[in-house]
Amino acid sequence: QMDILAELEELDNEQKASSAIERQEREQQKLQQVLEVVQNEGLLPTVKVMCDWMRSQASIISVCAQSSYNLWQRLSVLLNFLPHENDIVQHSMCWVPELQVIVKQTQFPDWTQVFPLTEDIELCQLPPLADIHSQIDFTTRHRAQLSDIQETFLRVCCLRHFGYFLTSIESIDFTYQTDTSMFFGPSSSSDLTLNNCSQDSMERMKDTENRRNQLMRDMAQLRLQAEVNELEGSLKTSEHWVFPPYVVADDTALCNYLAKVKELTQTARCIVVIPMAVVDSLDMQKKDSANAREVIRWLEAQLRRGNRYIRAQRSKETLSLNQYGVHKKKNRDVWYILELLGCARYLAQQTGSFTGHSVVAIVTGRQKLMATPLPPVIQQIKSQAEQEGVTIETMVDFGNQWKSVLQQTGQG
Repeated sequence: QMDILAELEELDNEQKASSAIERQEREQQKLQQVLEVVQNEGLLPTVKVMCDWMRSQASIISVCAQSSYNLWQRLSVLLNFLPHENDIVQHSMCWVPELQVIVKQTQFPDWTQVFPLTEDIELCQLPPLADIHSQIDFTTRHRAQLSDIQETFLRVCCLRHFGYFLTSIESIDFTYQTDTSMFFGPSSSSDLTLNNCSQDSMERMKDTENRRNQLMRDMAQLRLQAEVNELEGSLKTSEHWVFPPYVVADDTALCNYLAKVKELTQTARCIVVIPMAVVDSLDMQKKDSANAREVIRWLEAQLRRGNRYIRAQRSKETLSLNQYGVHKKKNRDVWYILELLGCARYLAQQTGSFTGHSVVAIVTGRQKLMATPLPPVIQQIKSQAEQEGVTIETMVDFGNQWKSVLQQTGQG
Protein backbone atom coordinates (compact mmCIF):
# COMPACT_ATOMS: atom_id res chain seq x y z
CA GLN A 1 0.00 0.00 0.00
CA MET A 2 2.88 2.36 0.80
CA ASP A 3 4.38 1.60 -2.62
CA ILE A 4 1.10 2.46 -4.32
CA LEU A 5 0.88 5.78 -2.44
CA ALA A 6 4.48 6.58 -3.34
CA GLU A 7 3.80 5.80 -7.01
CA LEU A 8 0.67 7.99 -6.97
CA GLU A 9 2.58 10.85 -5.34
CA GLU A 10 5.41 10.50 -7.86
CA LEU A 11 2.91 10.44 -10.73
CA ASP A 12 1.19 13.54 -9.32
CA ASN A 13 4.53 15.37 -9.09
CA GLU A 14 5.37 14.41 -12.67
CA GLN A 15 2.02 15.71 -13.87
CA LYS A 16 2.52 18.98 -12.01
CA ALA A 17 6.02 19.36 -13.44
CA SER A 18 4.74 18.53 -16.91
CA SER A 19 1.93 21.06 -16.55
CA ALA A 20 4.36 23.72 -15.38
CA ILE A 21 6.64 23.06 -18.35
CA GLU A 22 3.72 23.16 -20.78
CA ARG A 23 2.46 26.38 -19.22
CA GLN A 24 5.91 27.91 -19.47
CA GLU A 25 6.19 26.84 -23.10
CA ARG A 26 2.79 28.36 -23.88
CA GLU A 27 3.81 31.62 -22.21
CA GLN A 28 7.07 31.69 -24.15
CA GLN A 29 5.20 31.01 -27.38
CA LYS A 30 2.71 33.79 -26.61
CA LEU A 31 5.55 36.19 -25.77
CA GLN A 32 7.28 35.38 -29.05
CA GLN A 33 4.07 35.96 -31.02
CA VAL A 34 3.51 39.33 -29.34
CA LEU A 35 7.12 40.35 -29.98
CA GLU A 36 6.78 39.47 -33.66
CA VAL A 37 3.67 41.64 -33.94
CA VAL A 38 5.36 44.51 -32.10
CA GLN A 39 8.57 44.24 -34.12
CA ASN A 40 6.66 44.31 -37.42
CA GLU A 41 4.51 47.31 -36.45
CA GLY A 42 6.05 50.16 -38.43
CA LEU A 43 4.21 52.91 -36.56
CA LEU A 44 5.54 52.00 -33.12
CA PRO A 45 8.71 54.13 -33.51
CA THR A 46 6.44 57.10 -34.28
CA VAL A 47 4.41 56.40 -31.14
CA LYS A 48 7.65 56.26 -29.17
CA VAL A 49 8.75 59.65 -30.52
CA MET A 50 5.39 61.21 -29.63
CA CYS A 51 5.59 59.77 -26.12
CA ASP A 52 9.11 61.19 -25.75
CA TRP A 53 7.84 64.61 -26.78
CA MET A 54 4.91 64.46 -24.35
CA ARG A 55 7.22 63.31 -21.54
CA SER A 56 9.19 66.55 -21.95
CA GLN A 57 5.96 68.61 -22.12
CA ALA A 58 4.08 67.57 -18.98
CA SER A 59 2.22 70.90 -18.91
CA ILE A 60 0.64 70.12 -22.27
CA ILE A 61 -0.57 66.76 -20.95
CA SER A 62 -2.18 68.53 -17.98
CA VAL A 63 -3.94 71.09 -20.18
CA CYS A 64 -5.27 68.48 -22.61
CA ALA A 65 -5.97 65.74 -20.05
CA GLN A 66 -9.71 66.29 -19.66
CA SER A 67 -10.37 66.40 -23.41
CA SER A 68 -8.19 63.42 -24.33
CA TYR A 69 -9.95 60.50 -22.61
CA ASN A 70 -9.94 58.33 -25.73
CA LEU A 71 -6.20 58.84 -26.20
CA TRP A 72 -5.36 57.65 -22.69
CA GLN A 73 -7.79 54.73 -22.89
CA ARG A 74 -6.26 53.51 -26.14
CA LEU A 75 -2.76 54.03 -24.80
CA SER A 76 -3.58 51.83 -21.81
CA VAL A 77 -4.78 49.10 -24.20
CA LEU A 78 -1.52 49.33 -26.16
CA LEU A 79 0.64 49.22 -23.03
CA ASN A 80 -1.22 46.19 -21.69
CA PHE A 81 -0.65 44.41 -25.01
CA LEU A 82 3.10 45.02 -24.87
CA PRO A 83 5.28 42.47 -23.06
CA HIS A 84 6.12 43.21 -19.43
CA GLU A 85 9.74 44.15 -18.74
CA ASN A 86 10.08 41.13 -16.42
CA ASP A 87 9.27 38.84 -19.35
CA ILE A 88 11.58 40.72 -21.71
CA VAL A 89 14.61 40.46 -19.44
CA GLN A 90 14.25 36.65 -19.39
CA HIS A 91 14.18 36.39 -23.19
CA SER A 92 17.17 34.58 -24.67
CA MET A 93 17.95 37.50 -27.00
CA CYS A 94 18.13 39.99 -24.12
CA TRP A 95 21.65 38.87 -23.29
CA VAL A 96 23.48 42.22 -23.30
CA PRO A 97 24.25 42.88 -19.59
CA GLU A 98 23.73 46.66 -19.78
CA LEU A 99 20.46 46.20 -21.66
CA GLN A 100 19.28 43.75 -19.00
CA VAL A 101 19.86 46.36 -16.27
CA ILE A 102 18.01 49.02 -18.29
CA VAL A 103 15.04 46.71 -18.88
CA LYS A 104 14.82 45.73 -15.20
CA GLN A 105 14.73 49.39 -14.12
CA THR A 106 11.97 50.50 -16.52
CA GLN A 107 9.59 51.38 -13.67
CA PHE A 108 12.10 53.68 -11.92
CA PRO A 109 11.14 57.40 -12.10
CA ASP A 110 14.69 58.44 -13.11
CA TRP A 111 14.98 55.71 -15.78
CA THR A 112 16.87 56.49 -19.00
CA GLN A 113 17.08 54.37 -22.13
CA VAL A 114 20.85 55.05 -22.69
CA PHE A 115 20.98 53.21 -26.05
CA PRO A 116 19.74 55.35 -28.98
CA LEU A 117 17.09 53.69 -31.14
CA THR A 118 16.92 54.15 -34.91
CA GLU A 119 14.26 56.87 -34.58
CA ASP A 120 16.39 58.71 -32.01
CA ILE A 121 19.36 58.76 -34.39
CA GLU A 122 17.17 60.02 -37.23
CA LEU A 123 15.84 62.88 -35.07
CA CYS A 124 19.05 63.66 -33.19
CA GLN A 125 19.41 67.40 -32.41
CA LEU A 126 15.73 68.08 -33.06
CA PRO A 127 15.03 70.93 -30.56
CA PRO A 128 11.65 69.64 -29.22
CA LEU A 129 13.33 66.37 -28.19
CA ALA A 130 16.49 67.92 -26.76
CA ASP A 131 15.64 67.10 -23.13
CA ILE A 132 15.05 63.42 -23.90
CA HIS A 133 18.07 63.10 -26.20
CA SER A 134 20.35 64.66 -23.56
CA GLN A 135 19.86 61.46 -21.54
CA ILE A 136 20.84 59.18 -24.44
CA ASP A 137 24.42 58.24 -25.30
CA PHE A 138 24.85 58.86 -29.04
CA THR A 139 28.54 57.94 -29.03
CA THR A 140 29.82 54.80 -30.76
CA ARG A 141 29.82 52.99 -27.41
CA HIS A 142 26.03 52.67 -27.55
CA ARG A 143 25.11 53.73 -31.08
CA ALA A 144 23.99 50.92 -33.40
CA GLN A 145 24.98 48.30 -30.81
CA LEU A 146 21.61 46.52 -30.59
CA SER A 147 20.02 44.02 -32.94
CA ASP A 148 16.51 44.61 -34.32
CA ILE A 149 14.85 42.46 -31.66
CA GLN A 150 16.90 44.14 -28.91
CA GLU A 151 15.78 47.56 -30.22
CA THR A 152 12.22 46.26 -29.98
CA PHE A 153 12.84 45.31 -26.33
CA LEU A 154 14.08 48.81 -25.56
CA ARG A 155 11.28 50.50 -27.53
CA VAL A 156 8.71 48.56 -25.51
CA CYS A 157 10.41 49.67 -22.29
CA CYS A 158 10.35 53.30 -23.45
CA LEU A 159 6.59 53.09 -24.01
CA ARG A 160 5.94 51.32 -20.72
CA HIS A 161 8.07 53.87 -18.86
CA PHE A 162 5.91 56.61 -20.38
CA GLY A 163 2.91 54.76 -18.95
CA TYR A 164 4.49 54.75 -15.48
CA PHE A 165 5.28 58.45 -15.96
CA LEU A 166 1.61 59.22 -16.71
CA THR A 167 0.54 57.64 -13.42
CA SER A 168 2.51 60.35 -11.58
CA ILE A 169 0.53 63.21 -13.16
CA GLU A 170 -2.35 64.18 -10.87
CA SER A 171 -4.46 65.90 -13.52
CA ILE A 172 -4.94 62.70 -15.53
CA ASP A 173 -6.83 59.61 -14.38
CA PHE A 174 -4.20 57.08 -15.48
CA THR A 175 -3.25 54.29 -13.08
CA TYR A 176 -1.21 51.10 -12.83
CA GLN A 177 -2.25 48.11 -10.72
CA THR A 178 0.73 46.10 -9.55
CA ASP A 179 -1.27 42.98 -8.67
CA THR A 180 -2.61 42.63 -12.22
CA SER A 181 0.35 44.36 -13.96
CA MET A 182 -2.12 46.41 -15.99
CA PHE A 183 -2.56 50.07 -16.90
CA PHE A 184 -5.99 51.70 -16.69
CA GLY A 185 -7.07 54.86 -18.50
CA PRO A 186 -9.98 57.14 -17.52
CA SER A 187 -13.26 55.31 -16.93
CA SER A 188 -15.69 55.58 -19.81
CA SER A 189 -18.45 56.25 -17.30
CA SER A 190 -16.85 59.60 -16.58
CA ASP A 191 -17.08 60.71 -20.20
CA LEU A 192 -19.42 63.60 -20.74
CA THR A 193 -22.12 63.29 -23.39
CA LEU A 194 -24.45 65.86 -24.87
CA ASN A 195 -27.45 63.96 -23.57
CA ASN A 196 -26.74 64.14 -19.87
CA CYS A 197 -24.25 66.90 -19.25
CA SER A 198 -25.42 69.95 -17.34
CA GLN A 199 -24.87 73.58 -18.28
CA ASP A 200 -21.84 73.70 -15.98
CA SER A 201 -20.37 70.69 -17.74
CA MET A 202 -20.89 72.33 -21.13
CA GLU A 203 -19.12 75.45 -19.87
CA ARG A 204 -16.20 73.35 -18.65
CA MET A 205 -15.97 71.61 -22.00
CA LYS A 206 -16.05 74.95 -23.81
CA ASP A 207 -13.38 76.36 -21.51
CA THR A 208 -11.20 73.30 -22.03
CA GLU A 209 -11.54 73.59 -25.81
CA ASN A 210 -10.65 77.30 -25.69
CA ARG A 211 -7.57 76.58 -23.60
CA ARG A 212 -6.61 73.79 -25.96
CA ASN A 213 -6.92 76.05 -29.02
CA GLN A 214 -4.88 78.75 -27.30
CA LEU A 215 -2.26 76.17 -26.44
CA MET A 216 -2.01 75.12 -30.09
CA ARG A 217 -1.54 78.75 -31.14
CA ASP A 218 1.11 79.25 -28.47
CA MET A 219 2.90 76.10 -29.56
CA ALA A 220 2.98 77.28 -33.19
CA GLN A 221 4.43 80.62 -32.14
CA LEU A 222 6.99 78.97 -29.85
CA ARG A 223 8.06 76.65 -32.68
CA LEU A 224 8.70 79.58 -35.00
CA GLN A 225 10.40 81.54 -32.22
CA ALA A 226 12.63 78.55 -31.47
CA GLU A 227 13.67 78.39 -35.13
CA VAL A 228 14.61 82.07 -35.09
CA ASN A 229 16.39 81.93 -31.71
CA GLU A 230 18.44 78.96 -32.85
CA LEU A 231 19.47 80.71 -36.05
CA GLU A 232 20.09 84.05 -34.34
CA GLY A 233 22.28 82.39 -31.73
CA SER A 234 24.34 80.61 -34.37
CA LEU A 235 25.08 83.69 -36.49
CA LYS A 236 28.72 84.62 -35.99
CA THR A 237 29.26 87.82 -37.95
CA SER A 238 30.58 91.25 -37.08
CA GLU A 239 28.17 92.89 -39.53
CA HIS A 240 25.69 95.35 -38.03
CA TRP A 241 22.88 93.68 -39.94
CA VAL A 242 22.14 90.06 -39.11
CA PHE A 243 21.31 87.54 -41.82
CA PRO A 244 17.50 87.20 -42.10
CA PRO A 245 16.33 83.98 -40.42
CA TYR A 246 13.70 83.30 -43.11
CA VAL A 247 14.13 83.52 -46.88
CA VAL A 248 10.96 83.11 -48.96
CA ALA A 249 11.85 82.01 -52.51
CA ASP A 250 9.52 82.54 -55.46
CA ASP A 251 9.30 80.40 -58.60
CA THR A 252 11.68 82.53 -60.71
CA ALA A 253 14.34 82.50 -57.99
CA LEU A 254 14.11 78.72 -57.91
CA CYS A 255 14.01 78.19 -61.68
CA ASN A 256 16.68 80.75 -62.64
CA TYR A 257 18.97 80.61 -59.59
CA LEU A 258 18.58 77.11 -58.20
CA ALA A 259 22.31 76.81 -57.52
CA LYS A 260 22.21 79.92 -55.30
CA VAL A 261 19.14 78.62 -53.45
CA LYS A 262 20.99 75.36 -52.84
CA GLU A 263 23.91 77.34 -51.40
CA LEU A 264 21.52 79.11 -49.03
CA THR A 265 20.21 75.81 -47.66
CA GLN A 266 23.79 74.71 -46.96
CA THR A 267 24.82 77.80 -44.98
CA ALA A 268 22.83 76.94 -41.81
CA ARG A 269 22.13 80.70 -41.57
CA CYS A 270 18.49 80.76 -42.60
CA ILE A 271 15.45 78.63 -43.30
CA VAL A 272 14.27 78.76 -46.91
CA VAL A 273 10.47 78.64 -47.05
CA ILE A 274 8.65 77.68 -50.25
CA PRO A 275 5.12 79.19 -50.33
CA MET A 276 2.25 77.00 -51.51
CA ALA A 277 1.57 79.53 -54.30
CA VAL A 278 5.10 78.89 -55.59
CA VAL A 279 4.53 75.13 -55.52
CA ASP A 280 1.31 75.72 -57.47
CA SER A 281 3.16 77.86 -60.03
CA LEU A 282 5.91 75.27 -60.48
CA ASP A 283 3.29 72.60 -61.02
CA MET A 284 1.73 74.69 -63.80
CA GLN A 285 5.11 75.23 -65.47
CA LYS A 286 6.48 71.69 -65.26
CA LYS A 287 4.96 70.57 -68.56
CA ASP A 288 6.84 73.18 -70.59
CA SER A 289 9.80 74.06 -68.37
CA ALA A 290 12.77 71.78 -67.76
CA ASN A 291 13.94 74.14 -65.00
CA ALA A 292 10.62 73.80 -63.17
CA ARG A 293 10.86 70.01 -63.37
CA GLU A 294 14.40 70.11 -61.99
CA VAL A 295 13.29 72.35 -59.11
CA ILE A 296 10.39 70.05 -58.26
CA ARG A 297 12.66 66.99 -58.19
CA TRP A 298 15.16 68.79 -55.96
CA LEU A 299 12.48 70.05 -53.56
CA GLU A 300 10.95 66.59 -53.25
CA ALA A 301 14.37 65.11 -52.49
CA GLN A 302 15.12 67.74 -49.82
CA LEU A 303 11.76 67.34 -48.11
CA ARG A 304 12.09 63.54 -48.09
CA ARG A 305 15.59 63.83 -46.68
CA GLY A 306 14.38 66.13 -43.93
CA ASN A 307 16.74 69.04 -44.65
CA ARG A 308 16.03 71.32 -41.68
CA TYR A 309 17.01 74.46 -43.60
CA ILE A 310 14.33 74.26 -46.30
CA ARG A 311 10.65 73.52 -45.93
CA ALA A 312 7.27 74.16 -47.50
CA GLN A 313 4.86 76.76 -46.15
CA ARG A 314 2.44 75.21 -43.68
CA SER A 315 -1.28 75.65 -44.28
CA LYS A 316 -1.77 78.04 -41.35
CA GLU A 317 1.33 80.13 -42.08
CA THR A 318 -0.44 82.97 -43.87
CA LEU A 319 -2.45 86.07 -43.09
CA SER A 320 -6.04 86.12 -44.31
CA LEU A 321 -6.33 88.12 -47.54
CA ASN A 322 -9.92 87.23 -48.36
CA GLN A 323 -11.11 90.71 -47.44
CA TYR A 324 -9.36 92.13 -50.50
CA GLY A 325 -11.54 90.11 -52.85
CA VAL A 326 -8.63 88.92 -54.99
CA HIS A 327 -9.29 85.49 -56.43
CA LYS A 328 -6.79 83.16 -58.02
CA LYS A 329 -8.81 82.57 -61.21
CA LYS A 330 -9.67 86.24 -61.83
CA ASN A 331 -6.25 87.82 -61.34
CA ARG A 332 -3.57 85.22 -60.84
CA ASP A 333 -0.60 87.63 -60.81
CA VAL A 334 -2.04 89.81 -58.04
CA TRP A 335 -3.17 86.73 -56.11
CA TYR A 336 0.35 85.24 -56.40
CA ILE A 337 2.07 88.36 -55.01
CA LEU A 338 -0.43 88.65 -52.15
CA GLU A 339 0.20 85.00 -51.27
CA LEU A 340 3.96 85.63 -51.11
CA LEU A 341 3.42 88.67 -48.89
CA GLY A 342 0.90 86.82 -46.71
CA CYS A 343 3.38 84.02 -46.02
CA ALA A 344 6.26 86.43 -45.34
CA ARG A 345 4.18 88.67 -43.05
CA TYR A 346 2.99 85.69 -41.01
CA LEU A 347 6.58 84.52 -40.44
CA ALA A 348 7.68 88.07 -39.58
CA GLN A 349 4.91 88.54 -37.01
CA GLN A 350 5.70 85.26 -35.27
CA THR A 351 9.43 85.78 -34.79
CA GLY A 352 9.27 88.21 -31.87
CA SER A 353 12.10 90.66 -31.19
CA PHE A 354 14.60 89.60 -33.85
CA THR A 355 17.52 92.07 -33.91
CA GLY A 356 18.39 91.98 -37.62
CA HIS A 357 17.53 94.57 -40.25
CA SER A 358 15.03 92.19 -41.86
CA VAL A 359 13.15 89.26 -40.41
CA VAL A 360 12.03 87.76 -43.72
CA ALA A 361 13.57 88.27 -47.15
CA ILE A 362 11.52 87.52 -50.27
CA VAL A 363 13.94 86.64 -53.08
CA THR A 364 12.83 86.64 -56.69
CA GLY A 365 14.22 86.32 -60.19
CA ARG A 366 11.89 89.01 -61.51
CA GLN A 367 13.56 92.41 -61.77
CA LYS A 368 10.21 94.20 -61.61
CA LEU A 369 8.12 91.93 -59.39
CA MET A 370 7.49 94.72 -56.93
CA ALA A 371 8.32 97.74 -59.09
CA THR A 372 5.97 100.70 -59.25
CA PRO A 373 3.31 101.40 -60.25
CA LEU A 374 1.61 98.69 -58.19
CA PRO A 375 -2.10 97.97 -57.79
CA PRO A 376 -3.36 99.76 -54.65
CA VAL A 377 -4.07 96.50 -52.80
CA ILE A 378 -0.49 95.26 -53.34
CA GLN A 379 1.02 98.64 -52.44
CA GLN A 380 -0.92 98.66 -49.16
CA ILE A 381 0.14 95.13 -48.19
CA LYS A 382 3.72 95.73 -49.31
CA SER A 383 4.00 98.82 -47.08
CA GLN A 384 2.66 96.88 -44.10
CA ALA A 385 5.08 94.03 -44.81
CA GLU A 386 8.10 96.35 -44.96
CA GLN A 387 7.14 97.88 -41.61
CA GLU A 388 7.02 94.36 -40.14
CA GLY A 389 10.55 93.51 -41.30
CA VAL A 390 9.93 91.99 -44.75
CA THR A 391 12.32 92.90 -47.57
CA ILE A 392 11.88 92.12 -51.27
CA GLU A 393 15.04 91.62 -53.31
CA THR A 394 16.20 89.99 -56.51
CA MET A 395 18.31 86.88 -56.06
CA VAL A 396 21.29 88.71 -57.58
CA ASP A 397 21.03 91.70 -55.21
CA PHE A 398 20.49 89.43 -52.22
CA GLY A 399 23.55 87.36 -53.14
CA ASN A 400 25.72 90.45 -53.61
CA GLN A 401 24.55 91.99 -50.34
CA TRP A 402 25.42 88.91 -48.31
CA LYS A 403 28.34 87.72 -50.44
CA SER A 404 30.97 88.18 -47.74
CA VAL A 405 28.86 86.42 -45.12
CA LEU A 406 28.12 83.48 -47.41
CA GLN A 407 31.79 83.17 -48.36
CA GLN A 408 32.74 83.07 -44.67
CA THR A 409 30.23 80.26 -44.19
CA GLY A 410 31.64 78.34 -47.13
CA GLN A 411 35.17 78.64 -45.77
CA GLY A 412 33.99 77.52 -42.32
